[in-house]
Amino acid sequence: MTSSPMWVDTHCHVYDEAMKTDHDQVLNTARANGVAKMIVIGTDATTSRQAIDIAAQHDDVWATVGLH
Repeated sequence: MTSSPMWVDTHCHVYDEAMKTDHDQVLNTARANGVAKMIVIGTDATTSRQAIDIAAQHDDVWATVGLH
């Protein structure tokens, strides 16, 4: 028996306006395509807060906080 690999997206910006969809839809699409864990990247105060808020709502999502 073979099993599929567990994919981890280590750098995603699901809050990005370019996606023009809601965060849950983006995350569910990733899950449906085999992504088991996701790390949402914050790059400034605003996106870091967004990353934290998204991660707080999902057990399989973590946030990073950064300032560039």
